[in-house]
Amino acid sequence: MEVLRQGLKANGIDLDTKPFHSHISIGRVKRPLSQARLRTINQVRQDNQARDWGVMSIQGPVLYQSKLGPDGPEYITLEKFYDE
Repeated sequence: MEVLRQGLKANGIDLDTKPFHSHISIGRVKRPLSQARLRTINQVRQDNQARDWGVMSIQGPVLYQSKLGPDGPEYITLEKFYDE
């Protein structure tokens, strides 16, 4: 990870100083949602807050480029930061 940080900084990319919190993106919102839709989404989130989602192992971080197109996003692997 330190190599990645150094490379980004050397190329003029500012690093985020906030603490890292791992996450998985499960969707995107392309347009504003109505208050009713937001309440529904929030209710589903609250109803599943205590749910056991299981365990997932990962090999390491991967840097992707996302190209948005008319048929949806295309994800291109730019770099894997682990040994396969």
